[in-house]
Amino acid sequence: LVKVDEKGNKVTGAVIGIYKDGVELTRITTTNSDSYIDKLTAGKYTIKEISAPEGYNLDKNEYKFEVSENGDITPNSITITNIMMPEVKIYKQNADTKTNIEGAEFVIKDGNGIEVNRFTSTLDGYSIHLPYGDYTIEEVKTPSSYVPNKEVYNLHLDETSDKKIDLYIYNDPYYTIKLIKKDASGKTLAGAVFEILDENDNIIREVTSTDTFVLIDNLAKGNYKIREKTPPKGYAKSNEIIEFTVKYVREMTEIVFFNQVLVPKTDVYVNYLGIFALFTAVGLFIIYNSSKKKNKSFQEPLLIRKKH
Repeated sequence: LVKVDEKGNKVTGAVIGIYKDGVELTRITTTNSDSYIDKLTAGKYTIKEISAPEGYNLDKNEYKFEVSENGDITPNSITITNIMMPEVKIYKQNADTKTNIEGAEFVIKDGNGIEVNRFTSTLDGYSIHLPYGDYTIEEVKTPSSYVPNKEVYNLHLDETSDKKIDLYIYNDPYYTIKLIKKDASGKTLAGAVFEILDENDNIIREVTSTDTFVLIDNLAKGNYKIREKTPPKGYAKSNEIIEFTVKYVREMTEIVFFNQVLVPKTDVYVNYLGIFALFTAVGLFIIYNSSKKKNKSFQEPLLIRKKH
């Protein structure tokens, strides 16, 4: 009994059953050498592969031979060829940079929805030999810095399939923007509360500014808006709404909001008090001058000029 692959190379690890009249007589496991079946009595026999070596499709053929009464065996040599399963290599990649990423978990199911394999992506990709049939490959766990890929990939393998198949599954990365709050002079301001809205105007997050900057991370590709909810203490609220689009960029996007200083109420009070004091002083001055003139008119004598 000879067990080889498509190129004629010896194949080890195949389990072969020998049957006579439908009854299993023995099993042998193939090695790098030819296998021999001895102590056979006259009769008709069948050879079947019970399990194929790893990476090979099971040979479902039945091979028959016969032993005559005088000990002749026809045929006296049987070669069973195993066809290697297609090797599927799965790469998990950043959709923008096309570089491999690790840490994504996948499940492979057969055509009946039964799980046949579960693996975690690596930087070198993941290889698996699959028998002919239909399969689905689905991501069930995503690295934290990437957007989940919810697509289910269908795979059909048969005799016409390539022996090596590369499958690339992409994930969009999350992005980060830098938000800075400043006044008109360029001073950075802490304490402003901002709302981030998605393209449907749903509030997806709130952030508070610091005296440097605040990072808004884990943003998927798309269109967004940002608006001020609460201004820093002592500053007027900004009514500006900034729209921005998150897409593949090699540099971080920076958004700057400006606020105008509020006029303190104490200054207004002082101004009114000053005006009141000014008018009071002017009034007192007028009254004083008027009173002085009256007193002077009574004290000075009236001069009467006579005609000569």
